[in-house]
Amino acid sequence: MPQVLQAKGEANSVSDQQNQLKEEFERLLEETLQQKYEQGDIVKGAVVRVERDGVLVDVGAKSEGFVPQKEVSNVPVDKLDDVVKVGDKLEFYILKEENENGQLTLSLKRVAQARGWVLLEDHKKNDETIKAKISNVVKGGVVVDVYGLRGFVPASQLRVKGTTPEELIGMEIPMKILETDIKRNKLILSQRLAIQEEKAAQREKSWAHFNPVKSYRAKWSESPISVLSSILVDWTDCFQFQKSRGSAYRIHQTC
Repeated sequence: MPQVLQAKGEANSVSDQQNQLKEEFERLLEETLQQKYEQGDIVKGAVVRVERDGVLVDVGAKSEGFVPQKEVSNVPVDKLDDVVKVGDKLEFYILKEENENGQLTLSLKRVAQARGWVLLEDHKKNDETIKAKISNVVKGGVVVDVYGLRGFVPASQLRVKGTTPEELIGMEIPMKILETDIKRNKLILSQRLAIQEEKAAQREKSWAHFNPVKSYRAKWSESPISVLSSILVDWTDCFQFQKSRGSAYRIHQTC
């Protein structure tokens, strides 16, 4: 008899635990269903299916959210599963609130765009050089992809000596940021300024290397003739003498 009572007590305990779990599940489900999703919010979700016209995402709402194809990436893509895959956990921007079926319309590219603009503004503020990938040649310049955004490089800001803009498609090249306008989705860049800055840095480095005051002061007291000889050799390596018309020569700096 005591064993029967013990077994009955254990069964009641298990039943109580199951009831508590059920009540907790129902409470969490109710909270989820009551949660409000508003346009402009950023929500976390997991990709559950990649379709031809968009992506289905579980964000914890009444039904799966939907990301239209044009809202997956700011850069044209052939296949959506090249950008997202089932199981990816990402952040999404709510474009439209729940419809009559409880489905949210989401955007992936707008989250990337927002982050991209923040990074670009920081680079511009600090006058930093960035890498941008040339994706297309258009009238008056080229289009580049950077941080999920599209930028424009005017032809006057390109330096394509020895090649054509078409041959640069797919290449990542250094750029300086000329203008950013988030409201107008406008990004203007310059390869010319990036190259100028790089060459200026190289010249400064070369001059520091060949400056006799800095480079040879320590050796001067030991052997002035040796120092002068080293300076002459270094400067000869840094310049080329090219024959011009007649017997005149032109000096061409190489470093």
